[in-house]
Amino acid sequence: MKSCIYLILPLSLWLSSLEVSAQYDNEPMEYEMPDRINAIGVNLTPGVLFLMNGDPVRAHFGVMYKRQTQPNKKWRFQVGYEIVDRVRDERQNLPLEWSDTTITFNYVTRDHFRTDFRMGMEFFKPNRTFTMVYGFDGFIGFERFREDQLSNPFYLDPEIDAYVPSPFVAPQATSLTVDYVYIGGDFSIGQKITVRDHLNFILQWTPELRYRWPVAESFSAPQLRASAPSNDLTFDFRGIELFVNVVF
Repeated sequence: MKSCIYLILPLSLWLSSLEVSAQYDNEPMEYEMPDRINAIGVNLTPGVLFLMNGDPVRAHFGVMYKRQTQPNKKWRFQVGYEIVDRVRDERQNLPLEWSDTTITFNYVTRDHFRTDFRMGMEFFKPNRTFTMVYGFDGFIGFERFREDQLSNPFYLDPEIDAYVPSPFVAPQATSLTVDYVYIGGDFSIGQKITVRDHLNFILQWTPELRYRWPVAESFSAPQLRASAPSNDLTFDFRGIELFVNVVF
C-alpha cells in the first residue's frame, strides 16, 4: 500500500507540473528578456535556524545556478549537502554491564549525510515583485551512513571513591559503514519576492522521490550487521526552505 502511495503522489505532482508548464507556455511573449539572465542562489535555512537558536533536524546546504532562457523560464543546477543525522560521542543512558567495581557504558558516534547534483527548470510570471515559482529537477547523489561504538569500562577506585577509566579492562571499539548511490526527482512550489533587480528571495517547498541502492559496506564486528543493506524507494516531504538569489 505504501509503495502505491509513493508512486501515485509523485506521478500526481509530475502531471501537475506539466499542466503548470503548459499554462506558462501560453504566457504572452510581449515580455522581453531582462538584461540579467544569470543567478546564483544559496540556501539560507540552516543559517536562519542557527541565528534563531533553532536546531535543524536535517541541515540542508545548497548552492544553485540559474540561467534564464525565456521571459518565464529558467534552467537551474544545484549542488547540495545534507546532514541526515549526526551524533558526537553520545553516552547511552543504560550501561552495557555492571558489577560491584566496574560499570561499562556505550559511546556512539554517528555520521549520516548525502550529497547530490540536481538539474531542472522553473516557471514563473515575469516582471512581478511577488510571483509563484514552480519547478522540477532530476538528481543523482551519494549517501554514507557511518556509526562507531566504544564500550568504555569505568572502575570504582576505593582510594578516591570515584569511577575512573578501568585499568583492568580495555575499551572495545567497533564501526559500521554503508555507502549508497541514489537517483530521483523533485517538484518545487514557492513564493518569490523581488527586492532589487539583482536580488530576490524564494521561500519554497520541494518534496522528492528517491531510490537508493548500497554500493559498499564495511563492519568490524558481525553483530553490527543485523541485516544486509537493501534497495529502497522513499518519498520525502521535506520542509520549507529559504533561498537568496543574486542576479547578474
